[in-house]
Amino acid sequence: YHCYWLVSNLVGLKYYYLLGETPLGHYLHQLLYPTPRLEDIFVNLDNLKTILELVTGSGV
Repeated sequence: YHCYWLVSNLVGLKYYYLLGETPLGHYLHQLLYPTPRLEDIFVNLDNLKTILELVTGSGV
C-alpha cells in the first residue's frame, strides 16, 4: 500500500519494498488462490539480499 511510503516519508524514514513473485502460471495461481488475502508470498532471496545490502550499506 502506498500509505506506508507516505508515512515513512512524513517522518523522514527511508522506505524500501520487495514485490513477491508468482511461481505458477497465472490461471493456475488464480485457481489455487481465488482471494489475494489467502495466497502465499514467494520471495526471491537474491533480490532480498540486494535490498538488505542497500539498506545496511554493506555486504550481508
